Amino acid sequence: MSKKHLLVTVFFIFLIGYINAQTFDLRHYSDFRSGFRGVAAAIYIDNIRYTDIEISDIELDEIMEEFFEEMFESQGRSVYRITRNNQWLARQALNEWDLEYGDIFLIVVAEHRFSETALVMIALVESNGEDFRWWARIMSDMDFE
Repeated sequence: MSKKHLLVTVFFIFLIGYINAQTFDLRHYSDFRSGFRGVAAAIYIDNIRYTDIEISDIELDEIMEEFFEEMFESQGRSVYRITRNNQWLARQALNEWDLEYGDIFLIVVAEHRFSETALVMIALVESNGEDFRWWARIMSDMDFE
C-alpha cells in the first residue's frame, strides 16, 4: 500500500469516527459591518503532525482530492475557489477551537440551517492557527438521495 493510500485510509477512519462521536452543531454567525452571515460547524479530525508520513504539498492535494472522491463517491462537485463569506464562516467555525499547526477539521458552511446546498470542507490549519488550507465540495440534498 502506498503512502497516499495509507493516509487516505487513516483520514477516512478518523473522519467517520469523529463524526459519529461528536455532535454536529451548526451555529449562526453574522457580521453587520461586512454583511457576512450564515451557519457553520467545524469538527476536529486529527493532527497531521502526529503521523510519521512526510508528504509534499502536491501529494497532499492529490490525497485530499482522492479522499473526497472516496468519501462522497461522485456526489457533489469539487470547488477550487470560495467566496469571502464562506471563508469568513469557516474561520468563525474554526475559532471555536484552540488551533494548532497541523490540525485537520471537517467544516460545513451554508446560508442557513435549511439550505439545500452546503459547502463541505476539509481544512488543514497552518501558520500556528492564523491560516488554513482547504479542499471543498458543494453538496446538495439531492446528492444524498
